[in-house]
Amino acid sequence: MREGGDGRDSSQLQEPHWDPVFLDARREAWMIFALWGVCFAWSIPVCYWLGYTPPREPDALPLICGFPRW
Repeated sequence: MREGGDGRDSSQLQEPHWDPVFLDARREAWMIFALWGVCFAWSIPVCYWLGYTPPREPDALPLICGFPRW
């Protein structure tokens, strides 16, 4: 067999053999990350659009024990 410059033969220079458990875990991690991204992209605009809007007149804000009634 032909040796490379570092003393290894060409059969050792091939890509590594990945463990199937590692491949499954990596795929699941990407799916979880994608789901997190979708939830993040959904929740931030919805909370912004449907969030609390204060009244135009601060004196008209109803209070309960000094806290705003939301």
